[in-house]
Amino acid sequence: MPGVPPSPGVQHVQAPRGRALAKALDRMRHDSGLRRKVFLGTTVAAVSVITLVTVILTVLALTSSAQTADRLAAAGDVIVGATLLLAAIAAIVALVAYAVSTGAPDIRLSVQLGPFANQPQFEAVHPNDMLGLFDVPQPTKVRIFLRNESGYSAKNPAILIRLRRIIFEPDLNVLARDPGWVYVGIAEEVIGEVEYFLHQLQWDGGPTYSIHGHSTRVLPPLNLYHLSHIPDDFLGPPALTFEILAEGYRKITSLSVDFLVDEVSRYPQEKHNPQWM
Repeated sequence: MPGVPPSPGVQHVQAPRGRALAKALDRMRHDSGLRRKVFLGTTVAAVSVITLVTVILTVLALTSSAQTADRLAAAGDVIVGATLLLAAIAAIVALVAYAVSTGAPDIRLSVQLGPFANQPQFEAVHPNDMLGLFDVPQPTKVRIFLRNESGYSAKNPAILIRLRRIIFEPDLNVLARDPGWVYVGIAEEVIGEVEYFLHQLQWDGGPTYSIHGHSTRVLPPLNLYHLSHIPDDFLGPPALTFEILAEGYRKITSLSVDFLVDEVSRYPQEKHNPQWM
């Protein structure tokens, strides 16, 4: 009756079935090998059923009591219909194969620079010159992780880092020892009527460094030396901008940077960024 909940016995039977179905669907979603087997099995079964039904209907058409011309016409219609169905299945298989080979990746970024992921923080000292720069006296190692959330591989990945309101004196000899990292110079940017410069670093994975679907890549460590911060409230807080590139893919993520001076945060953030962005 409407509004009457099922009896405990019915609930006991339905719950395991629902859990089993949810478990099977979850496995299908995460197991690409299982999805491939299910798709291939379904395709083979559909082709087999169509072939068997075509043979049966053709035999029935040819052995019917109708005139010869009508029997041949009926058999021809059956064969034409089966051909169209098989052609439709072939088109679906081709579309799926194209989608699998051309799908876009979905790359997330995690930066280890400070006590929390994606919360860059440098320990600096008070300015001691006319420019009022906050210097970072110690070398800083940046660890960067890229995770591909998609089932499609990210081919020929690269990442470009721009340092905003952070002066960087690159030591080319040191960078040469960091595999894949290259200093690519300074870019100009204008905010309002103020022009300032962005130091840029780039890492290229190359065609042999694909980030496969549902996997994580650890990039070579990046060692930064001789960093300074330009305090200027008009330009906003300092930041690191990461431009992630791959074949047919581009994503830009910006992280505000905090400077800790005498254990006091100059740019505290109200909330922590997620571990993956």
